Amino acid sequence: MHVYEVSLQVDSSVFIEYAAFLGDHIPEVIRAGGFESARWFTAEEPGASASGVQWVIHYLARDRETIDRYIAEHAPRLRAQTEARFAGRFTARRRILEVLSEVTLP
Repeated sequence: MHVYEVSLQVDSSVFIEYAAFLGDHIPEVIRAGGFESARWFTAEEPGASASGVQWVIHYLARDRETIDRYIAEHAPRLRAQTEARFAGRFTARRRILEVLSEVTLP
């Protein structure tokens, strides 16, 4: 299992509009990229005061090739759409995570 993680810092002046946008954008990314699912989180750093809203989205993929294909074939178009709509009012950081193990307790 791999995770394509997108961390967003969204200006408070557009967070409601951006949240509505993500309601459509996340399913579009799932469909375009062949991801299995996505999880959308609110993020905060304990003790830190941040301006704006921080969100993290995890797109779950069966393998690394799924993520690589999404980045090559679909990400440029979808990123351009987001930038055209919210330019200068958000930052995004992306990374790829590989699940090494999962521990659950009985």
